[in-house]
Amino acid sequence: MSTLQLRFAFRLSVANICFFSSWLMADVYAGPKLVEEYHYDFKGGGDLPPVLEFFGPNCRESISTDEQGARFFLPAGRKSADGGGISCKFAVCGDFQITLAYEILQVTAAGKKGCGALIWISHGASEREAASWARHEFSKDAQPAYQVYRRSVLYGGKSKHSSKEFPTRSTIGQLRLVREGRYLHFSSAEGLMGDFHEFFKDEFGEGDLSILRFAASPGSRDSILDLRFLGIEIRAEKLTGAPRPESKENNLLWYVIWFGALTVVVVVVGVILRKWIAWKKVNRNISTLSSNPRAPASES
Repeated sequence: MSTLQLRFAFRLSVANICFFSSWLMADVYAGPKLVEEYHYDFKGGGDLPPVLEFFGPNCRESISTDEQGARFFLPAGRKSADGGGISCKFAVCGDFQITLAYEILQVTAAGKKGCGALIWISHGASEREAASWARHEFSKDAQPAYQVYRRSVLYGGKSKHSSKEFPTRSTIGQLRLVREGRYLHFSSAEGLMGDFHEFFKDEFGEGDLSILRFAASPGSRDSILDLRFLGIEIRAEKLTGAPRPESKENNLLWYVIWFGALTVVVVVVGVILRKWIAWKKVNRNISTLSSNPRAPASES
């Protein structure tokens, strides 16, 4: 390998370590990150883990779990218009990303309210600041839609209710709520492998979530709703009371180890390269002197 090639290799190593270090610093100082997570796959059946629980009237009769997921079947003619679902028994703090994967099997909506799958969250001492993001169907031949619902607390203690719909035809997909600072982002994906698209954004506040539910919402006691929950994923700055898998903060240790190892390799290569270049120069000078000896001085 020539001296020029060695110098190029050394400079390339230095460039790589500079890139790696800048990437590491960007990762460390990127701001608040969703370093804690909890996910659960409903496929496979079995009892729910202790941090999750079923809720709703006659939930044991209307909910079953099997190899395909957690199935909710709500027939028409029920005594109550309330649905059921799965509630989380831990608090979600700071920024978060909450995702529900679902499959709509059968819907016959009755009444004015939507019928389908939704994520419900609320925070505050009175739990009046609330939001839901749903995949609903409606009666009177209305097109299925993603539906945003917001309940906001105004100055003076009054509540404001609002909703907005976005048409969709997907029967299997994912709903996602993301909070960044004071703002809540509503997005969804068609299918289990589709890309997420944001549909709505609203100010929500920064309080810890006191309620997080994944619900099968019939909207009316005369509606028929049959759906499956396939899985949930919750990522946040902090999950209080949730099982604690390996935090992503632990990856920082591996970043530092790799960074240190790479630094040592580059330093060693640099030292060897300098020694080799110096040795080549000495050998070149010796070879030059050997091939061009000085002519003997002429006698006077």
